[in-house]
Amino acid sequence: MKIKAIMIMTPKLRKDLHAAFLKRKRISPIKRTRKRQIAKAKHMMACHDQRVMSGHNCGTAKL
Repeated sequence: MKIKAIMIMTPKLRKDLHAAFLKRKRISPIKRTRKRQIAKAKHMMACHDQRVMSGHNCGTAKL
């Protein structure tokens, strides 16, 4: 009786194998998520600063 091994190639597994083949260390998913969060926060602050400098009140009325 023969047993066949079947490997389902997922995008994550493909990236892991590619990194291993090239002898590189892959960025951990947590680090990638954190980088994305930081980039989003910087973008939001830049938009906020631009609105403040241009005089827009971001949809809130002054009392």
